[in-house]
Amino acid sequence: MKNPGKAISKLARYASVAMLFIAASLLVVWPLVQKLPLFSTPTQLFGLCVALLAALILDLARRIGPQEQGESVQVQRLSIGATIRAATDRRKSVTTLRVLASTTETILPALRDSSIHMKSCKVMVHDFSLSADPNAITQVAKSDSLIQTWSELPQRKIANEVVVKRVQFVPTFFVVIFDDRTLVHGLYIPASRSTNAVQYLEPMLIENRSLASQAIIDMFIKQFDDIFDETPIHVKSSRQK
Repeated sequence: MKNPGKAISKLARYASVAMLFIAASLLVVWPLVQKLPLFSTPTQLFGLCVALLAALILDLARRIGPQEQGESVQVQRLSIGATIRAATDRRKSVTTLRVLASTTETILPALRDSSIHMKSCKVMVHDFSLSADPNAITQVAKSDSLIQTWSELPQRKIANEVVVKRVQFVPTFFVVIFDDRTLVHGLYIPASRSTNAVQYLEPMLIENRSLASQAIIDMFIKQFDDIFDETPIHVKSSRQK
């Protein structure tokens, strides 16, 4: 349970309400209760109240437990390759794969070499061609090569459709989202200001196993889709039927 104090506080509130409810109910049915041989004395009546209250508290504890667990988020810190393997090992296909990264030079090989099939790939990478610095030539060539590899996935029967878009801002983080089930999220640190090259920190793996983790994944999907919808297509490739 994520927050025992919060759960106890809830139980206390519910217990108070339950006591008032039982007291009010007994006042209403008191004439009938007095006629029952088992509850003819105040002690026996008090025992009945305690038993009912205990049953209510146990039931509330059982109900609150899953709610408190639903507020927690399980996070794993792994390498990019390990997170991709963890996300793909338990599923054979992905309806929509979303990727936002600087170049995807580490993400793409891990996905390509996995056994997963992707129906729709939405990819956003940094547009290095906008840099006027001659040192950025290497980054431009690397990015173009990776985009070409993405576009070949349908012909390799790894994906049905791939849409690659180039964004003009330098991403400060990268995400890989498998439908609405799994999120891989990591941060970039600058490696070169002139070429906009970056290095990455080991990402976090968040799987949709609670209401809180679902909310986080949904938030990243909305942010991704908002940017993706406003960005023009650079490359679109689909499987030949």
